[in-house]
Amino acid sequence: MNKWLGVAALAAALGVAMPAQAAPVTSWNYEISFRFTDASFTPGVGDPIHQQFELSWGESGGDFGVPNGTRSALTIGTGPDNHTGGGTVSGTVVTNALSVPGIGLSNTITHWNNEISNLYATLRSGQITSSLTLETSEGVPVVGLPDLTFDFLFVETLNDPPGNPGCADNTPEPCADIFVLVSATSFNVPFTHEGIEYLISIFPYTAGGLLGSIATLGPEQCAAAGAAPNCVGIVTDEDAVTTIQFAFAITTQPLLVPEPDMLGLLALGLFGVAGVRRTRRAR
Repeated sequence: MNKWLGVAALAAALGVAMPAQAAPVTSWNYEISFRFTDASFTPGVGDPIHQQFELSWGESGGDFGVPNGTRSALTIGTGPDNHTGGGTVSGTVVTNALSVPGIGLSNTITHWNNEISNLYATLRSGQITSSLTLETSEGVPVVGLPDLTFDFLFVETLNDPPGNPGCADNTPEPCADIFVLVSATSFNVPFTHEGIEYLISIFPYTAGGLLGSIATLGPEQCAAAGAAPNCVGIVTDEDAVTTIQFAFAITTQPLLVPEPDMLGLLALGLFGVAGVRRTRRAR
């Protein structure tokens, strides 16, 4: 006789109830919010700002949200119509779903890219932390969820490089700025609910799929950011506003993502960080 069946028969004879194996939760209600929890800036003049939902740099008292603004910034928002001020995003996420509507949409990160003098202190690195609350579709809360974090490097590039070497990887002038994701504890992060282990993964996303505009950058772009080759990030055009939408998934098995082009790189830990001065053309 199968050992488990023998135990079950003995328990039945003794009037002992056997524990039931819970089925995986199929959908969850969530609330999620991002905040900047760390930042560093290069030496220089001006008034760098590090707040929960804003990292900005450039002219003191200037504005990054207007054409030809005298500051640049990274900001946290909640969606296409709200790029600043942070906030909580809520909705429903389906277990083991990797496309809309099953994934959970999260916050956005927006880069306000304005041309500023190379005399100003500029952003060089930072950390984003995401706090998540979950409950089952029946309203049972999940306790003990960890915060999810990811670090990044940032390069405020020089628009007119000395000696006219051109922009990194032969991209057009004025040179794009570079945002590099360098580490994460936000991919396949485990939590347990009613005896079943689930995994949370957070990632950039567009309607086209995982990663969105995030991609493997060229070797000169990675080097400019002080990152190892095949780094993952985005280049943002001068005098433009670029928004990255984030989303997350809950799975019962680890997500396996092709490397180096996709988010598997985010789980590899910190790349080397070099002190690279981020400057622009003096005006």
